[in-house]
Amino acid sequence: MEEVQVAPSQVRILKTERKWLGEHAEYRAGWYCKKTGAEILMVPAVHSIWQDGPGPCAGDGETQTVFHLYCPDCEKEPEFEYGSPVQADDLMFAQNG
Repeated sequence: MEEVQVAPSQVRILKTERKWLGEHAEYRAGWYCKKTGAEILMVPAVHSIWQDGPGPCAGDGETQTVFHLYCPDCEKEPEFEYGSPVQADDLMFAQNG
């Protein structure tokens, strides 16, 4: 896989969480819950990265830290098992802050 240089101000998140952020939060010098005003938080998790391939487990052993977004007033902090798989196509980079 080609190595991508990423500025420290960017983090890797799931595309579905970016969609959730746009629906659940608004930006005011940071992301805040539209309903409660709570600051949106991120929790890091190390995931196995799967590529589209010839089988359901098409990973090469690569792991990456993915940040998961949540509202502490509306949800509990997400928990993930170390190495749980995500599809490479489901990831994107987002500004951190």
